Amino acid sequence: TSPNFCESEESPRPVVIVLAGPTAVGKSSVALELCRRTEEEDGRTARILSADSVQAYAGPSIGANKPSARERERFRHDLLDLYDAAAEEEKDKVRTAADWYDVAVACLEECVTEKSVPVVAGGTMMYVNWLIYGRPDVGLPSDAAVKRAEEIMGKNREEEEGEGWEKAVQAAAAYGTVFRERAENIEQGDWYRLQRTMETALTDAERRKDDKGAGETTPEIYTGKKRGGLDELGYDARCFFLCPDDRRTHASVVDERCEQMIMRGLIQETADLRTTDRLPDKGVVAKAIGYRQTLDYLLRPDPRPRDANVLSLFVDRHMAATRRYSQQQLKWYRKDGGFLFVPVPVAAAVGGKERIASVADMVQRWAEASREEYEGELRNRVAPADVAAVVGGGGAGGGTRKRQKRAAAEEKVVALLEKMNMSQRTRTVNELQGSDMKTFASKRTVLSVGSDAFETVLEVADRCTAQLQELGEDWGH
Repeated sequence: TSPNFCESEESPRPVVIVLAGPTAVGKSSVALELCRRTEEEDGRTARILSADSVQAYAGPSIGANKPSARERERFRHDLLDLYDAAAEEEKDKVRTAADWYDVAVACLEECVTEKSVPVVAGGTMMYVNWLIYGRPDVGLPSDAAVKRAEEIMGKNREEEEGEGWEKAVQAAAAYGTVFRERAENIEQGDWYRLQRTMETALTDAERRKDDKGAGETTPEIYTGKKRGGLDELGYDARCFFLCPDDRRTHASVVDERCEQMIMRGLIQETADLRTTDRLPDKGVVAKAIGYRQTLDYLLRPDPRPRDANVLSLFVDRHMAATRRYSQQQLKWYRKDGGFLFVPVPVAAAVGGKERIASVADMVQRWAEASREEYEGELRNRVAPADVAAVVGGGGAGGGTRKRQKRAAAEEKVVALLEKMNMSQRTRTVNELQGSDMKTFASKRTVLSVGSDAFETVLEVADRCTAQLQELGEDWGH
C-alpha cells in the first residue's frame, strides 16, 4: 500500500516525521526518499523542514551541507536561509532556538492546511528538542545572556573534554546554590543542558542586578515543565534516530565527509563569507564546527606560505571536532526515550541506494503504524539495569578467570539482545560499541600530505589566508 504519513484511521492527528541522527548518517537522503515515496505513490506533496542552526543562515552552503539546487527544486525545503548574519551583527542580536521554533511551528501549520507531509530532518539537538517537547521550563534568556553563555561554553569545549567540562560546570555553579546543583547533576557531555543552565543563571543575575539584589534565586525558577511540544499542539510525532550499526566505520565516514567538504571548497567559502560580513566572530555560523576551525586556520598569527604542517593540523582538527560532535549526538539521543532507534548499515559493502531504501522502509513501517504499535516499539523489553549488570560484570584485563568471565558476560549480552525489539537492540549495541572507539585511529583517504589533492587545497588556502589577512598579492610567491 502507498504511504499515508499525514493522517489515518489509526492516527487522526497529523503525523510529523522527525529524523535525527549523527553527522553523515544519511538523514537528508532518507528524508528525500520518504518525500519521493509520498509524492509518487500517494500523490501528495511533501516538505522537508531543516532542523539545522547553520542551514538557517543565508550564505553558508558547503560547511552547512545544504541540499543542492536540484534537491530543493525537486522537493520543497523549509527553514533554510532564514537569517542574515551581517544584519544580526549590525543589530547585535543572535538568533536563538526560540526564533527557529516559532518559524518551524508556523511551517507545520501550513503543512496541515495544505495537507502536505512534513519531514523534519537535522542535527541541531537543541532545535529538535524544542520542537518535539516544547519551550524549556524557564523564561526566555536575554540576548546578552545567550551570547555570554555561548562564549563561556565555546571556550571550554575547545579544551580537553574532562577539564573543559569541569570548568564550564564551575562557571555555572558560581551563580548560586540552585545553579550549582543543577549543573552538577547534568551528565558530562550534555552541553545543551549546561548552556541552558548558564543562560538562565546569567539572565537571573541580570534580573537581580536590576532589582538591586532584591529577592533570592529559588529552585522554583525551574518548574520542570515545557510548553508547546508537538503533542500539545495536536500532532502525532513519530521520532526516529538513524543510528549507525558500526561506530568505528561511521567515524571513518565522518572523516571522509570532512575531507570532501574541504575539497569542495570549504576554505574558499569561509573566506568569502568573512569578507562579505556573513561570518561575524560572535555569530552562530562562525562558532559552528567546520567554519570555526577554518577561521582559526585562516586567521592564524604569523602565517607562512606553503605551510603543509599547519594545513595538515587544520584537517585533523576539523575531523576530530566533527567526530566529537557525532559522539555527543549519539550519547544525547540514547538517553531520550522518545526516539525509535533505526539501524543504519554503514559498511562499504552496502550500496548507498540500498542503505537508504532499507532505512526508509523501517521509518515508513513505523510512521504508518498505529500510535499504540509505535509506542510499543519505543518501550524497552529488557530492563536497562539488567543489561548494565551483565556488561559491568564482565571485568577487564588478562588472566584465564577474567577471560572466562568476559566470555560468559558476552553470552548473556547476546541472549539479552535477542529478547529486545529493534529499537532497544540498536540503542544497546551502539552503547556497547563505545569501548571500541578508544582505539580508533583517524586515517585520511584523500588529503594526505604531498598528494595532488592536498597541494591543490594548500594553494587555495594560501590565497585565502592572504585575502583575509591582507598580506598582498606577492605573499607566498
